[in-house]
Order: sequence, then C-alpha cells, then structure tokens
Amino acid sequence: LQAHDGIREQPRSRGLGDVYKRQHYQRAGQLKPKLPQVWINLSIVYTKQQKFADAVIACQKAVSLQPDLVQARMVLAAILVKQKKLETAAEEYQKIIRLQPKDPRIYGKLVQLYIDNQIHLDIAISLAQTAIRLAPNSSIYLNQLAWIYYNTARYTEAEENLLKALKIDPNNQLYLEGLEEIRKILSQ
Repeated sequence: LQAHDGIREQPRSRGLGDVYKRQHYQRAGQLKPKLPQVWINLSIVYTKQQKFADAVIACQKAVSLQPDLVQARMVLAAILVKQKKLETAAEEYQKIIRLQPKDPRIYGKLVQLYIDNQIHLDIAISLAQTAIRLAPNSSIYLNQLAWIYYNTARYTEAEENLLKALKIDPNNQLYLEGLEEIRKILSQ
C-alpha cells in the first residue's frame, strides 16, 4: 500500500518492537479511549502483525469517535483491501470522497482498487476523469485512465491518454512501454 495510508508492506517478522508498540497503544487506548489517533496507530500495528480483524475493530473505534477523520477511514479502507473485502473498502473510499471531494488522491485510490481487481472499470473511468480534472498536471491519473481503456479494448483512447501523460512525464519508461504496446495493437 502507499505510504499515506499509514500502512506499509513490512517483512513478516514480529519483533519485539511490534509487540511493544501494540502493548503501548493498547495501554494508551485504556488511558485515552476517546483519542482517535491511538486507535488508528493500534490498527496499523495490528495490520503489520497480520491481525486484520483486530485492526478493523481498532480502526472502526477511531471512526466512531470522529466519523469525518479521513486518516482513520483511509487506514480502514487499506485494511479492508488487505482482507480482500473490496466492496466494503470501495464504500469507505466513497465516504472519503464525500468528505474530501476535491482531493484527487482519493479518487485515484478507488480507481486503483478497481484496476487491481478488474472490477467496476466503467465506474473507474468516471473516477479517473474526475481525478484528472482535479489534478490536470498529474500523469498518474492519465496513466490509470489509459490502463482502463487498454484493458477494455479502447486502444485509441488509451493512446490519447498515455500521450497526455507523456507530455507531463516524458521520460517515464512505463508510459513509453505502454504506448509502444498500444501502437503495436493499433497497427494490426
């Protein structure tokens, strides 16, 4: 997952540091049960320990304390993705979009969820277009849209969006390789 979710891929070792952190945040939850950040941190530690059910419970506690806290909802969505609860994760991202409708990163997160799992690509197109409108100088969302078009056999539109992405990021090797692949298909 990306860093701003608060969760990063970690080696599977469960060293004393993680145990200490879990105990620390559990104790903090007892001392300051109304502080959402304690529950968010505990959910991150549980996630690193692969204790997803506990992580969800801790994160839901943070959300219940402050329903409009985007960080808590982002962490919850990331945990739900790890659990393969994709529709529930998508619902969380949609709630976050309602909280921050002008943040293109949230749209991009939901688009990526749909892309990674090959679901709701028709909806992903609209979401990517919104992200592009909100961040016209970001090549990331143009690339996401190009990928969706490519995987739905809309190769001309894929090429158009990759060309736009390359105007922003002309040396991006991934985009260049994608454009080459699309042009091979279009030339057949």
